[in-house]
Amino acid sequence: MAKAIGGFVVAAVLGGGGAAGLNLFADKLVPPPAPRTSLPSIERGVVQLVDVQGEVKALMPDGEWRYVRVGFSLTRPTGLRVVGPNSRVTVRFSGVTLDASMDADVLIGAPGDEIGVQLEKGRIIVARSGKDLTTHIPRHDAVVRGPAYGIWAHEDRVSVAVLGERAEVEHLDERPIRFGRAREIQLTRTKAIPTVLEDQLEIKNVETRRRGRGYRLTARTARHAVVLARVGDDEYERVPLDISGNFSVDISDEQPSRGEVVVHDAAGRMAEVDRSSRSLADVLIGLTDAEPSMNRAVSPEEAEAIRTIGGDRPTTKRRAEEPPPRRAAPPPPPVERRA
Repeated sequence: MAKAIGGFVVAAVLGGGGAAGLNLFADKLVPPPAPRTSLPSIERGVVQLVDVQGEVKALMPDGEWRYVRVGFSLTRPTGLRVVGPNSRVTVRFSGVTLDASMDADVLIGAPGDEIGVQLEKGRIIVARSGKDLTTHIPRHDAVVRGPAYGIWAHEDRVSVAVLGERAEVEHLDERPIRFGRAREIQLTRTKAIPTVLEDQLEIKNVETRRRGRGYRLTARTARHAVVLARVGDDEYERVPLDISGNFSVDISDEQPSRGEVVVHDAAGRMAEVDRSSRSLADVLIGLTDAEPSMNRAVSPEEAEAIRTIGGDRPTTKRRAEEPPPRRAAPPPPPVERRA
């Protein structure tokens, strides 16, 4: 089955080879990007790289992936590949801010009335000012549409975090379902399971016990998060979670070192032992107008306002206001009697 989005055709083959799927569009790309010395206003069809960390490649017209750096610009359609869990890239185009990480393979469609993005694997956080953005996930036969959301495409499932006022999710060719802000939807091979995003991502209930020459860390986190344990300088392995979010992992010292055990979620947050993530309110406010802010402090009033949007989160009961004074009821109309 093929779907046309954003000026290109997406080959929607479940379980297909990610890189091979993206290479289908190599012949439609323009010549390699040229570096720019400044960051001017983004022209129509231009993808500007505003932040690059680690290894990031772009798909070129000859079908090869080549490394890029901050200041480069690409012309849509184009592809981006992020190599490794410590790499990421942020791009802007046509009112869209897109952040890709966690070994993401993503294709950005050609200029047109509808901007389309295709995610093969990995995580993206997207926000579009004033309009919706559509993301296709062909391996899992899913489509997400909305002004701001996060998607993490795993091998066996997809996590969708609703970061805008709402998002529509179409899964397995069923009718699209609209979800409110701060919802997280797990898309499996057979169904969509909605949950609520944790207010803050963290590792809690920590217990450390001696085990051989090292230690065994037992802890709990959000049950749909991803826990990574460092096994080399830049190598991580995924730690399995049980249904409640509990996990155990071997560490070298009694307390894990910085970056030794980290947890991530589809909303783009990261946490470690004794180092919680940004609050959900901070993430949502930071996405306003598609301008992410990593350090802005959120007032208690703003946080409370965000928590109560959409009714998906429990709210504190407040005393009801006094009702207005009653007015005298008008007399009933006369009843006409029949003779």
